[in-house]
Amino acid sequence: MARMLLVSPAIALIAITLIVRGSAKAKSVEESQQSAVFLIIPVILLIAGQFTGVLLINAWILLAVGAVCALLAWLLLKKCMGRFTYELLLK
Repeated sequence: MARMLLVSPAIALIAITLIVRGSAKAKSVEESQQSAVFLIIPVILLIAGQFTGVLLINAWILLAVGAVCALLAWLLLKKCMGRFTYELLLK
């Protein structure tokens, strides 16, 4: 269970970044919510499978997944923050 704490922050950053990018491009609130659900459901299923014992992941595999997720989260945040300007918020 403690190993999941290594992966959770990276997955949360990835999900938040993708949800914010998707909702910025959405034309309505409903479209934004639907795209967010499609990003969240696989993560919830993975966590539920791990905790119930249906899906048992080795500690080394989980560590590798955490490292890949952290790298992906860093790249996504760097890409998103490069486009961010305060003038864009004022429009």
